[in-house]
Amino acid sequence: MNGTISIPLKTSWTNTSVTFKQSAKSAPLFNQQGIWRHPSGSAFYIWGGLTAYFGQPPPLEIWRFSADGSGGGLWNKETPRGSTVVELSKAVRAGQSAWTQSRNVGYFLGGYANAQSDTSVTGDTYLALPGLLSYDMTSGELTNSSSVGLGPYGNLVSGAAEFVPFGPSGVLLFLGGGQGPIATKYGGWTGVDFNNLTFYDIATKKWHSQQATGARPTRRERFCTVGVAGPNNTYEM
Repeated sequence: MNGTISIPLKTSWTNTSVTFKQSAKSAPLFNQQGIWRHPSGSAFYIWGGLTAYFGQPPPLEIWRFSADGSGGGLWNKETPRGSTVVELSKAVRAGQSAWTQSRNVGYFLGGYANAQSDTSVTGDTYLALPGLLSYDMTSGELTNSSSVGLGPYGNLVSGAAEFVPFGPSGVLLFLGGGQGPIATKYGGWTGVDFNNLTFYDIATKKWHSQQATGARPTRRERFCTVGVAGPNNTYEM
């Protein structure tokens, strides 16, 4: 798809009656991007991904889609501010990352980089990237935090992430996917089981793990998750 598709949520529809609206996409075309919703609810951002059709990756940029309230909108490139200019120049674009967001900060963990994602990678090399990138959609600040403590390699490919609103700033929960040496062939990582779950405390910037109990899913990659607050101050995923 070379456009941005929207469907109405204010009216009822079925699979056969739904109407799609398409807006031109001036942003680069990528697969496997991360998406962060702006706190206002009227825009979203995209970061990362692999170029479509094995094309040359464009410069490292964050793009924003501003909705017009009628199913359309416009794409614009975000202008880096302050330290974000430096952080963006040091970043490496990746695909198949685990991404989620708090109210105003988007998070993007790991994934893999290759010649389709970043010009710094050549040949048939695949890099299972460490590092937790975060983007404050209010201030425009981009930071890259250490992922030491996330398994033996500090990386995660094709996993899922959920923001859980516990504690002063919330925690990030990472599920499934695979881990392995940074430089590896595609698929050279080992699947992460659900027996031990990994959390990142946003306030302290520390990693924690917790043993899981009960019935647990089998190992898996590239799956979907959803989280919602439950009764008695619980959070269900």
